[in-house]
Amino acid sequence: MNRTEKEGLIVRYETAFEPIRNLVKDLSAKELSFLPDLPEAWSINEHLVHLLEADLICWYRIRASIAEPGVTIPVWNQEAWRSRLGYADMDGVGCLSEAVRVRALVGRTCRGALDGDWSAYHVIHPERGRMDLAQLLEVYANHASFHVPYIERNLKVLGERSA
Repeated sequence: MNRTEKEGLIVRYETAFEPIRNLVKDLSAKELSFLPDLPEAWSINEHLVHLLEADLICWYRIRASIAEPGVTIPVWNQEAWRSRLGYADMDGVGCLSEAVRVRALVGRTCRGALDGDWSAYHVIHPERGRMDLAQLLEVYANHASFHVPYIERNLKVLGERSA
């Protein structure tokens, strides 16, 4: 990857939450906490808390890839975290704001390594294997777009119930 491609990936990662921020900016607490009657569904609020949790994991993984190349990272069980840590009782919108701040900090870390060999910066994921800095950023840049359809689905079901 050249410097321009690296910078583009960083920007994509940093701005990935914009569509979600636009979807949730005017939602009430009731709308955020609405839970569709679907198997394994999460409320929008739970999705937002999860995004912060994931980005804190990302913070560690990115920084570890640079500071300790080749270190084995832990896998986390997102369902256990959601159910045991009370995501439903947390401030999802506040968590999303914090996640945006974390992404800015991670972006700063990555920019500090722009001239480095990003293939040398890597971690070992117990399930995915070797992941270099670009792969880590790519996974987390795409993470937000994975959640958008679930948030839109919840809003659609909520709208249908309200109609």
